[in-house]
Amino acid sequence: ERYVGSYDDVTMGYIGLVPGNTYYISVDSYNTSTYGTFTLCLEDQVDYDYYEGAIDVTGFINSCSPDAAYDTRGATPDKNAGSNWNNSGPKYNRWFKFTAPATGQ
Repeated sequence: ERYVGSYDDVTMGYIGLVPGNTYYISVDSYNTSTYGTFTLCLEDQVDYDYYEGAIDVTGFINSCSPDAAYDTRGATPDKNAGSNWNNSGPKYNRWFKFTAPATGQ
């Protein structure tokens, strides 16, 4: 993954690691004059960048999320484009899910 700006968090993930296998992470600089410190964080929880980590937004039915609660920066493309998408995507999609209410609306 590449950073977007000097103070950007680079996030990446993968579904399907094999338990017991060893994996390597390499961090590099953009060029010989862009180097410095960084923090590395690892998690074993799938986030909403993946279908499997879709955020349940059922509680927002008849309401809205807080402004700017979610962000496509750092997201990765996966699965198929939505039927009305017009961006040759997906590009930076995030995943959400909800359970339909009893009215079916």
